[in-house]
Amino acid sequence: MKKLLGILVICSLLSGNAYAEIVNLKCKILEQKFSDGTNCSNCAEDDGLTFDLENNKVLYSPFWKDKVTDVINQKFSEYEITWGEKNGIYFQFNRYTQNLNYTWGRSINNYKFITKYKCNQVNKI
Repeated sequence: MKKLLGILVICSLLSGNAYAEIVNLKCKILEQKFSDGTNCSNCAEDDGLTFDLENNKVLYSPFWKDKVTDVINQKFSEYEITWGEKNGIYFQFNRYTQNLNYTWGRSINNYKFITKYKCNQVNKI
């Protein structure tokens, strides 16, 4: 009986879901505008977002789709996940509120495009 109980305990420890650390989110646009306050109703679209929390990687992101390998400066903390690239694209995802902020801008003229998303977890994008 002890052996059977021991086997059950070991099996339950080893049977964790291999994909448990992959998180898929569907993100809907709340607001999109330019830094001068001008609204833009079709500059971005609702999109998906996927994280590999075990390896701290962004797997799928708005505006990157299949070229997520270009994503640099990925930082994962308890509170937020941030990533971006050299040309001024920057993402900030709040892990508690599941809000995603996307900013694209050039240092020339301090001109920026800002999109705010609300994300919800889904099984698959």
